[in-house]
Amino acid sequence: IADSSDTLGFIPDWTAPNIVQLTFAAGIPREKDIDVILNPAGIVDVAGNPMRDSLPSFGFRIAPEDTVGVVTVKTGKSGNILGELYPKEARGETYKTKADKNGVFGFDSVLPGTYYFIFFDDADSNGIWTPGVIKPFQPAEWFYFHKDSIDVRARWTTEMGQVD
Repeated sequence: IADSSDTLGFIPDWTAPNIVQLTFAAGIPREKDIDVILNPAGIVDVAGNPMRDSLPSFGFRIAPEDTVGVVTVKTGKSGNILGELYPKEARGETYKTKADKNGVFGFDSVLPGTYYFIFFDDADSNGIWTPGVIKPFQPAEWFYFHKDSIDVRARWTTEMGQVD
């Protein structure tokens, strides 16, 4: 945490050779400047050479609770179902989550704005929609696009109800 002497631990998961997903063990405090710095000993190229000159580091800050909204959607589907809220405007944050065992999506800490909603069966568990393969044949993952936009307001819970 950049503006204090506290340190948050995280577990890196390299989903691809150049993509890392960080899972924080404890909750990330709101309204604190967070600097993420990876251990130089853990960053190597494909040949195993240290990459001290290419260390990724970045920072972020989670918005205050009273500036964000919540969106819930019930799908009635089960399995590895992923959902996305993506902004109507070209520049904006996209929110992703996985449906719980009852087929309900809960998007927390959504910045106010207008969004569209899609969800899909992530059959190959890669976290993105896959259009399928011709040889050997694998069908595309089914997906659903909600045609109406969703207006998210600060300090409000937007419940979309059931979508099929």
